[in-house]
Parts: sequence; C-alpha cells; structure tokens
Amino acid sequence: MMGFTGDNQIRAELVASRDSRFGVNSEEKKADRADISAPAPLSGADAWQTGKVVQLADPSVAAH
Repeated sequence: MMGFTGDNQIRAELVASRDSRFGVNSEEKKADRADISAPAPLSGADAWQTGKVVQLADPSVAAH
C-alpha cells in the first residue's frame, strides 16, 4: 500500500476537492504537524523502487 507522503505527489485540484467535501484544510493540518519528524523507512519497505517486487494472485478473482 502506498500513500501520498510528499509535496506535489497529487494534483492540487484533487486536494482542494477533497478538502471541500470533508470540510478540512490540508495546509492547516500540514502546519499543525510540522513539528513531527518522520521516522526512517524500515528495511525493505521501499523494495518496489529497486525492482524487488512480489505480486500475489488475488484468490477472489476467477481465472480468465
């Protein structure tokens, strides 16, 4: 699973639309969290960047 964790990873208009729908202000939340330091990534957590990816078959999907 991946999430947006840095600036400019998602289009600004999508963030604005979401903020409007949920009644939040992402810039205020970002400022409120500015003093929280990000932990170092766990070993292997970013293996997808090096091409070491394992894809599991979805057992709920019928074969073609």
